[in-house]
Amino acid sequence: MKKTSIILFGISCILRLIVSCSKDIGNYNYVVLNDIQINNIAPLYESEYLMDTLRISPEISFSSEQLANKDLSYEWSAIPRVSGIGSEKKILSNEKNLVYRMELLPGNYDIYLKVTNTINKTTYDKKAEIKVNTATYEGWMVLTELEGKGHLGMVSLKSTANTYSVIQNVLEKTEIKEIDAPRSIQYCNSMGAWENIIVIGEQSAHRVNPAFFTWSPDRDFKYEMLDNTPNNNPAKIVTVDFFSEFLITEKGNLYFKDPLDEDVFTAPRNRDDQGKTFKAAPFVAYGSNTYAVNAVVYDTEAKRFLKLPHKAARCVTIPDGALFSFTTNKELLHMSNSAFNNADNFAIMKDNNDQYYLYRFNIGSSNITQTYFDKIYSTEIQNATHFAVHPTLGYIFFATDGKLYEYDMNLRIAKKMADYGDKKITMLKFNSFTSLGKYSKPIYKELEQQLIVGVNDPSKNQESSASLMLYEVPTINRDLLLKNKYDGFPKIIDITYRER
Repeated sequence: MKKTSIILFGISCILRLIVSCSKDIGNYNYVVLNDIQINNIAPLYESEYLMDTLRISPEISFSSEQLANKDLSYEWSAIPRVSGIGSEKKILSNEKNLVYRMELLPGNYDIYLKVTNTINKTTYDKKAEIKVNTATYEGWMVLTELEGKGHLGMVSLKSTANTYSVIQNVLEKTEIKEIDAPRSIQYCNSMGAWENIIVIGEQSAHRVNPAFFTWSPDRDFKYEMLDNTPNNNPAKIVTVDFFSEFLITEKGNLYFKDPLDEDVFTAPRNRDDQGKTFKAAPFVAYGSNTYAVNAVVYDTEAKRFLKLPHKAARCVTIPDGALFSFTTNKELLHMSNSAFNNADNFAIMKDNNDQYYLYRFNIGSSNITQTYFDKIYSTEIQNATHFAVHPTLGYIFFATDGKLYEYDMNLRIAKKMADYGDKKITMLKFNSFTSLGKYSKPIYKELEQQLIVGVNDPSKNQESSASLMLYEVPTINRDLLLKNKYDGFPKIIDITYRER
């Protein structure tokens, strides 16, 4: 009887619980969230460092009622995909529409838009990827001049396509901005380990940060010279595959350093074997051995060539050869190294009677071999302002105002190759690529053979008056073939190629 009572009591409790639950209706308040959807953001963006402005206008929609803008907050942020570039997280904007001048360092990032409903504190986000490139990654660096100020333009190789685009002034938005009285620009790459971009002006010379084209005061060459005396600014810097660096100043002082072993240019090397100081011309000749460079420089006062042995403290006299005396009694107008005849150096000289001469010599590990000497049989070369020597064919190019000539030393004739009329030739050269670059990219071998001409039109707005032209040079004095032309620069002073 007792057992039956317990069973009935249990059943009664269960029934009461069921009835109680069935009557518990409406005791909870259910809230439907007003979800936010973020659209019109692409999965991938590309932008160029310091050159582009990233613009993204997202579309915001809601699952129920529209929210006022005051009830929403926004945050755009970027996080690098790999460590080592920038900070862990960078806030780009707190506006709905992103308008951001690209200052993220080159690399790959995830960018996020976070939208917060400030009423109920719920947040929503959308992610995209951005690839930040640099317009200065590879291409021709063009040093130009406008109203006495230097600018650095770029014929930039696009990473996404094998095409070039023109940037008139890549330094416009960087710290360096302008260079007074520009003279030359140089690029060098040390076996792919590090690189240097050197810009020389009348009052200063400095190394530009190769990653971001910025400059800081401690990169001025005066901090690399122990002899920091007035009017001793670098006038010419010659780097030989970065294993030897020669510097000639306004005063004609000559310095040398091995960048792998030395941080500064120490004592001047412009002394002869008798200890007499001389004024060096802004040229350095060297041989095919770029690891232990024996150089030849020119004494402008005694009008003679002198040899600077590798890492020597002073220069030495060069014995006369069968073709000519190294004491020339002539003015040196141009001297450059070439691959012609196994690394001949070409020197163009002028005597007191305005007669021009060509000297050629080859610098070996122990001897200097004379390979050519003769007059230059051309009246057109009188008053020539720019010279260039083809690296393998040995043709000499020179410019007089708006006319371009090619001199064949074997035929002893000068042929007019171009006439630009009232325009002026302001730059003439062949670009020397590093041995590593030519080994890794065959296109560099092709570009090294092309004659580069800068032409300025004085009748045009000087902000965009100049053209840069690259010519293929055929053999046997045939006409030049225009390969590429880039317009819209100020007056062109110098050019070099940034390799990769």
